[in-house]
Amino acid sequence: EGPPARYIGYCGVHALKEIAARFKAEEDPARRMRLVSLLEHFHDPGAVAILAEATKDSEDNVRATAMQALSKLAKHGGPAKSQVVELLRSGLRDRAGGVRSCSVEALSRAQDTNSLPLIIEMLDGDEDEARDVAQALGEFRHPQAVDALVAQLGKEKYAIVRAAATSLGDIGDGRALPALLEAFKRWTPGDWSVSPRGYIGEAIGHFNTPDVIPILEQLLKDPYGDFRMTAARRLADRKARSSVPALVEALDAEKDSKVKKTFAAALKTITAEDHGEDAGAWRHWWDANPGPYGYDTGAVPFDFRLVLALK
Repeated sequence: EGPPARYIGYCGVHALKEIAARFKAEEDPARRMRLVSLLEHFHDPGAVAILAEATKDSEDNVRATAMQALSKLAKHGGPAKSQVVELLRSGLRDRAGGVRSCSVEALSRAQDTNSLPLIIEMLDGDEDEARDVAQALGEFRHPQAVDALVAQLGKEKYAIVRAAATSLGDIGDGRALPALLEAFKRWTPGDWSVSPRGYIGEAIGHFNTPDVIPILEQLLKDPYGDFRMTAARRLADRKARSSVPALVEALDAEKDSKVKKTFAAALKTITAEDHGEDAGAWRHWWDANPGPYGYDTGAVPFDFRLVLALK
C-alpha cells in the first residue's frame, strides 16, 4: 500500500507471482481491486494473464480497475498489446455501465479503430453512457464516427449534445457543419451548465468556412466568458477583418478584465494596430480605415484600395 506501490513493477516476476497468488486467495473486493491496480506497472505478459482473470471478477469495481490497468499497458505497447486490446474490447459487452465506459475510454486512447462499430452502437445506451461514448469518439478523430455523432445533436439531453458537438469539432469533418449550425440556432443562449450552445459554437469555430464567422460574432456575446474568449481567438486566427466592428462593440460592452484583454489582443492580431482596451480609439481607427467587408476564411485580408493605388 501507499507510494512504494508505484515502484513494484521494477521488482520483476517475483512480485508478479505474489500478486497473482494473493489475488486468487483474496475475498475482500477492495483488496482485489488494489492488487489489480498494481498490475498497470508491469509490462509483462504475466500481468496481462492476471488482468484477464480480473475482467471476469464478480465485482464491478474490480473489472473497471482491470480495464484501467489494461489501458495503461495498451499505451506502452509490447508483445502482449493485441491480447490487451482484445480484453478491452470484451469490456464493451460488460453488464456494468462503468466498466463499459472504462473500456471505451481505453480503446479511444489506444486508437483501436477496429472497435469503432461496437462503440458507435453504444450511443443508443442510457444518457451517461451515450455522453461518455460521444466524448470518446472525438479522441479517435475518425470520419467513421461523424454520422452517428451528428444524430446525437438532435437529442434534447444537454450533456449528450455537448459531448457530440465537442467531438465533431475535434474531428473537423465538413459533413458535420450544417448540423452544428442548425443545432446552434435551436438552442438559446444560457448558462453553460444548462445550454450546450456555447460548446456548439466553439465546435463550429474549428471549421474554416465563411459560415463560421457570424456564429463566432454571436458567441462574442455569450454569457460564459470562456466562450467569448474562444470566439475572439478563432476570429483572430482567421484574420477576420470583417469582424472588427463586432469585436469593438464586444470590447466596449465587456466587464470582465480577462475577456477584455483577449478582445484587444484579437483586434491587434487582425489589424496589426494596437489601441489596447480603448474601444473608442478602435472605433475611431476603424471609421478611418474600414473594410474590406464580407467574410474572411483565414486568408490575408485583401484591400481594394491597393488596386486603386496601382491604377
